[in-house]
Amino acid sequence: MAINGINEGWKQLISKYTLIKEAVAAKIAPYWTPIAARLNPYWQPVREKYAQWTEPIRVWHRKLKESRPMLANGIQWSYDIARYGFYFFFGLVFFAWIGLFGHMPDSDELRNIENSNSTEIYSADSILIGKFYIENRTEIGLSSISPYVITALLAVEDKRFFEHSGIDLRSMLRVFKGLATNQSGLGGGSTLPQQLAKNLFPRKKYYIPGLSLLINKIRENIISSKLESIYNKEELLALYLNTVPFGGDRYGINVASRYFYNKKAKELNAAEAATLIGMLKATTALDPTRNPKNSQKRRNLVLNRMVANSNFTFQSDELKTVSSLIANGKLSQEEYDKIKDKPVNARKYTGADGTEGVGAYFREYLRITVMPRILAGLQKEDGTKYNLYRDGLKIYTTLDSRMQEFAEKAVQKHMSFLQDQFYKHWKGYTEEKPWGDDKWLEEQKLRSERYLKLKEAEAADSTIEKSFNEPVKMTVFTWKKEVETRIPS
Repeated sequence: MAINGINEGWKQLISKYTLIKEAVAAKIAPYWTPIAARLNPYWQPVREKYAQWTEPIRVWHRKLKESRPMLANGIQWSYDIARYGFYFFFGLVFFAWIGLFGHMPDSDELRNIENSNSTEIYSADSILIGKFYIENRTEIGLSSISPYVITALLAVEDKRFFEHSGIDLRSMLRVFKGLATNQSGLGGGSTLPQQLAKNLFPRKKYYIPGLSLLINKIRENIISSKLESIYNKEELLALYLNTVPFGGDRYGINVASRYFYNKKAKELNAAEAATLIGMLKATTALDPTRNPKNSQKRRNLVLNRMVANSNFTFQSDELKTVSSLIANGKLSQEEYDKIKDKPVNARKYTGADGTEGVGAYFREYLRITVMPRILAGLQKEDGTKYNLYRDGLKIYTTLDSRMQEFAEKAVQKHMSFLQDQFYKHWKGYTEEKPWGDDKWLEEQKLRSERYLKLKEAEAADSTIEKSFNEPVKMTVFTWKKEVETRIPS
């Protein structure tokens, strides 16, 4: 009786599945039939070949259905799920290719990639004192980068870089193996061209539950294949190293090496190169100035991979620069043993990001008054105007950084003295205020954006007053450093 009940339930399940399948086919038919009619002349020969090859399997399946219907139906369902899954995936690839999920760059656009480059300001004594930028980046050629950067990058991010064409199936299988066996050290599945595609065309969030990552991966695979067809391996490495983010608003190895080590990218040693390449996995968690212990652990992993990859050789008459860099960037076990216990020794260098350093007022005067007047009369070769924040200009000034530093220290010393005098003079006063009454402060409150928004929302005066009297967290300047505090707004 129990077996008969199972068989009856199984038959009902098969019947429902068949009905659902037929209903879905009927819904799709009006849309699919015209397309199929056009494709049929091309598709029919393929279908005939497929039917010819798979006929033995169908004969076997029919016989199995007579003797073991449950097993046969299970096989049929598995096949249907795999088939429709393939159709769905192919549909996503097609829709991504034609740009349904967002702009898909064509070959001409990829061939003419233009990154925003920082405008650099130099003092009369050739010191970089600041930058103007949208993205803090200064592009450099591959020959201006340390060989250790190249070998570290290849060792930890894309060991088979010279063997694939943008998509590395072996790396993808390695990711699946890591997920299946719960092993975390097998490496990632994204190739350098795929990461470059993600840097150039950032990922989007699609309103399709659970599919955003898959769609973004498909787009990156398509773009990486196009990049591989346009650029050689040296050009791809240079593009990647000039666009990769290093946290905050820092882009490219040149800016990162200046910021963390106050060096040119070509001057980085093995440990420094491994530290910077290592932080690409998580730019905040592995920031060598914020989390030196995490950074050191990651650096040593990168160095270890460099040693393991030291037997790799690459010779190419066409790619001589990268061939030479790989040959000169090898790391031995003995060198690793000397480095591994040393701290990362990174720090934020003043002025490296263009927002700190000497001559802040002078730089602002250049930005607002001087440079717009100079650039107004200049044009690029293509007839367009220069952009102070994108075009990577070099501004050489008459300011002497040493004299400016002395001047600013003198001002700091004197202002500190005046501040002390101010505190001494007004110490003990409770009723009288240095600035007189609060009329001016009240005027500023009434003009503030917060006040106007609250008034527009018809908030009560008592509510508005309470909002302005509530202490808020803010950063306050002191001569030693900026400090966080809570003061009434």
